[in-house]
Amino acid sequence: MSAHTPRDPGLEALRDMPGGMHVCHFYDGPAELLAAVVPFIAAGVARREACVVLVAELTLEATRQALGRELPDVDRCLEDGTLEIAAAEGWYRRANGGLAGACDAWSARLAAALARGRRGLRLTGTTSWVPATERRSFCAYEHALDRALGERPMTALCGYPLATCGPAEILEAGESHRLALVRRDGVWEAVRTRPEPNGGTPEVVPEGEWRRRERGNIIAALRRSGGRVYGAGGAAELLDLKPSTLQSRMRALKLRATDIVT
Repeated sequence: MSAHTPRDPGLEALRDMPGGMHVCHFYDGPAELLAAVVPFIAAGVARREACVVLVAELTLEATRQALGRELPDVDRCLEDGTLEIAAAEGWYRRANGGLAGACDAWSARLAAALARGRRGLRLTGTTSWVPATERRSFCAYEHALDRALGERPMTALCGYPLATCGPAEILEAGESHRLALVRRDGVWEAVRTRPEPNGGTPEVVPEGEWRRRERGNIIAALRRSGGRVYGAGGAAELLDLKPSTLQSRMRALKLRATDIVT
């Protein structure tokens, strides 16, 4: 059995993290980074979540190969949008105005994932690409992301390389994340870095509620597009869906654009 397999009891801490979890992970080198990222993403695929991996010190191909050792259908996952692997710096530079708009970009990804019938969004990245001049801005983004997650069905695992993290960076990461992933005697543990607000517990959403949210999201997109499914600014584009896929979901939900905009 692979050391990275999500069936390994030592990785139980990664398997069923509920939506809204924002986790920091301190790692020593690429191998330890993959030892956390691979089971985290494999578990997300198994849970029918949309998954995004942002890489820096590893190449896209090396990351794909590592994931492929746990996901034999990794290429299919990449083709159908279940999984995306992208360069971290490029993704953040393109995101709605850079770091300032990154949270909005993730919210849009979540909305699109739910509209496609996914149970949520699971994302992971590393701070190794962040230059010293932008660390303060990235720290502000991490705090904003933590607030944005709330109890939404989105889970984030943020990697911090120990080679570039001093005491200040470690303390700051603990303040901007709800959990820290640590390895003790070969076993992964998720350690809470701060109490949940008001002693709250993570939300558990029944299947019926997922469908209600999906329906509401499609209705919102149709209203914004004036009932148009196709073309620039159409509901399909807003939801990042193929028009045929959106129409299929509308039929399943018994939605008609004319009923929504009139």
